[in-house]
Parts: sequence; structure tokens; C-alpha cells
Amino acid sequence: MCPTLIPQVAARLRNISTAAQDAMHEVARRYKRGFVWWRPEGLAYEFTLAALGQRVASLGLEPAHGRV
Repeated sequence: MCPTLIPQVAARLRNISTAAQDAMHEVARRYKRGFVWWRPEGLAYEFTLAALGQRVASLGLEPAHGRV
């Protein structure tokens, strides 16, 4: 965000409609588990491992199963 827009943030947030806020809350509820690290609710750890695995594959590397 451009520093000149920072003073406008509060006004912009106040102008978000109730319907838009409700839609944002629904999306947040849908994806909440992806940002929670502790178990059993959280999936952030699993998502991180999956993303790292995809990155390894995209680089053409072999996964180091069992190696540290």
C-alpha cells in the first residue's frame, strides 16, 4: 500500500457494506483452519509441507525422505 493512502484506510474500512463484510467473514471461516498451527483443528503445518513438496518437485529435486 502506498504510504499516502494510509490515512484513508479507516474511512475505506468503514465504507465496506454489511453484505461485503458478511461475505468476507464466510471466506475467513472457510479457510481459517489453513492458518491455525495447533492440532487437531489446524492445517497450516500440513499446507506448509505440501507447499514445500511442490517447490521441491518444481525444482526437479528429490525429496530427502528420512534425512535431516
